[in-house]
Amino acid sequence: MDLISYEQYQFDWARDYLLEGSLESVQTDLGTGLIVYNSQNTIQTGDTVSLNIDGQSEEIQIVGILSNCPFYSAADVGTIICSEDTFEQITGESKYTVIDVQLVKGATDEEVYVIRQMVDSSFTFADERMGNSSTMGTYYCFWLFIYGFLVLIAMIPYLYK
Repeated sequence: MDLISYEQYQFDWARDYLLEGSLESVQTDLGTGLIVYNSQNTIQTGDTVSLNIDGQSEEIQIVGILSNCPFYSAADVGTIICSEDTFEQITGESKYTVIDVQLVKGATDEEVYVIRQMVDSSFTFADERMGNSSTMGTYYCFWLFIYGFLVLIAMIPYLYK
């Protein structure tokens, strides 16, 4: 299981992905978290999950389910999202961070390369531009198909006059 903490802005973004439960609870109540939906997962809202962290068993109550999260997880690895306070309480870790950078439209590969060079090799650098572009391409293809189909249906009466 991957345990990831969110801060206020990330919880605001997660609002669009909330399938059930409460974002407010996970933000204010220690020892709570959200699970990211996975078809193989049987964990439900209200369940308590036991995590083994450095040989210690820590429990976290699931107060909601998200349909998606922007962080990569390996196959067969679930993801739990919690507040920064809960993360620190459970893991004892406080010196970590995620930096999300949003680029202006038309940013070049060279500009991204410069940013990548600033990141120490002990950190993970993830470039999500290709995935975002692929998602938008799929969206536009879907709507093109739908409108094309509607035009064909509208033309049927004119073809059989």
